[in-house]
Amino acid sequence: MSILPTMLSLSFEGSRRKRTSHLTLQRIGQSSTKLILKPYRLILWLNNFPQTPEQRAAFEKYMEHGGGWMGFHVAGYNDESTKWLWFVNFMGGAIFYTNNWPPLPAKLIVDDRTHPVTRQLPATYAAPANEWYLWKPSPRLNKNVHVLVTLGPSNYPIRVKDIITGGDLPVVWTNTKYRMIYMNMGHGESIYSDATQNILFANANSLAREPEIVLRLQERVEDPR
Repeated sequence: MSILPTMLSLSFEGSRRKRTSHLTLQRIGQSSTKLILKPYRLILWLNNFPQTPEQRAAFEKYMEHGGGWMGFHVAGYNDESTKWLWFVNFMGGAIFYTNNWPPLPAKLIVDDRTHPVTRQLPATYAAPANEWYLWKPSPRLNKNVHVLVTLGPSNYPIRVKDIITGGDLPVVWTNTKYRMIYMNMGHGESIYSDATQNILFANANSLAREPEIVLRLQERVEDPR
């Protein structure tokens, strides 16, 4: 399947060993949801996102109190129809503008090879076919956003049917105000088949789980003024 079926997956480390649990979006917003979310170190969204005010409020409170988030592809989608301003800011101001279609492979540029998520990656790599999103405004314009991977300009125009002719297209980034990372990958038959890209995913998962690492990164990028 090109779209992963999991709606919302949550992982946390128990007192003795790592454990993983799953929570569907239908349960988000129930009276006990905020208590359900609290113990988890990481929420993982695979091509879905909260739809109701109750679901959104639960997620906002979780993140504002130090929760961790890792989002793939549609997890970051927002436009005039979604009407969730908090999430737009959470994504660094990025608003979905357009996409290519069908999914196509692309050359990606690793912007920062010193970051824990990308330090094991080469300067560039060929990513498997994906539906790439262009954002306007670009999250790179936000001072709190740290872009880690970008679609290389040599890919333009990336085309078959729906075409992206150019523009700044961040693919992986983090908003340093939160313990979060977004990755545009997620719509293609072979997204998780590439060894290089899987290193990226594994590192991102580890980063989002660990508050101590994120705190050190936040201190590194703080404005000295």
